[in-house]
Amino acid sequence: MYYPFVSVAVCTLNRKNLLRRCLNGLFNLNYPKSKYDIIVIDGGSTDGTVNMLKNEFPNVKIYLEKRVGVSHARNKALELANGDFIAFTDDDCVVTKDWLYYLVTSFSSPRIGAVGGPVRFLYHEKIPCKLLVKAALGGYDLGEKEMFVRFLITANIVIRREIFQHIKFETILGRMGNMLFDNEDVEFCERMLKMGYHLLYNPKAIVYHDIDLKKRVNMKYILTRAVYSGISLHIMKTKGFPSNADLFRSTIRHTGGAFFLFLRERTVENFYFLVRNLTSCFASLASPFITQKMRKTSTTRR
Repeated sequence: MYYPFVSVAVCTLNRKNLLRRCLNGLFNLNYPKSKYDIIVIDGGSTDGTVNMLKNEFPNVKIYLEKRVGVSHARNKALELANGDFIAFTDDDCVVTKDWLYYLVTSFSSPRIGAVGGPVRFLYHEKIPCKLLVKAALGGYDLGEKEMFVRFLITANIVIRREIFQHIKFETILGRMGNMLFDNEDVEFCERMLKMGYHLLYNPKAIVYHDIDLKKRVNMKYILTRAVYSGISLHIMKTKGFPSNADLFRSTIRHTGGAFFLFLRERTVENFYFLVRNLTSCFASLASPFITQKMRKTSTTRR
């Protein structure tokens, strides 16, 4: 069987112990060891991460990214990658042994640009049902059927390297330090679709996400994520509308839909989407200021 060479990239910041576990999983994949390498992009950790990598994982490529933002880190990984394909997962994720095999062998057509799979919570049973908001907590699961999708997430994705000759991750989207912006992966996937590529979901390529239950599984964190996600959604949408008026009308429609959905079923998840859309609506009114602020933050160096 033909195994293409894959570069696996992990971005990290001050999560030494989680990263160690993540890398141990990546070094024990059911995939030929000579057919993949691992790149770690460190955002300026102060907890001994770099020393741990040098001592325990000498074969890992390490690069320090001084610019703030996970999108800068991922773009740097693209520059360093040697593989025909580039895989991304997160430092707080645990991959299954066949993860990379299932992703790579799903590229059955040259028009498939990326393949991803489920991101399930490692301690699912400890999350109260009413607070299980996948969009806020970093989950992604479309069930047990293989299908083409509109987006995949960077905690579990493999992308053709050739695509990065044309597009990169948008650096004013994605987490920047303590600011929980997102949608950098969704926006990237939208541009892949516009290029004519397909995105495939493979339910067998499973990754488990070890979220911080104390810090994240609460209303404060979920609503904070909703606000940041709403701003990110607005920034992402500005690329697809010819004018601010068109963008504002679209945002109002989506906000109205989220409001009626919440009235019909008053769950935390529906409230999350209502807050996200309301934030996106208000962001439309302050668009120039927000865009300028995010661009300034994304060019900041540590």
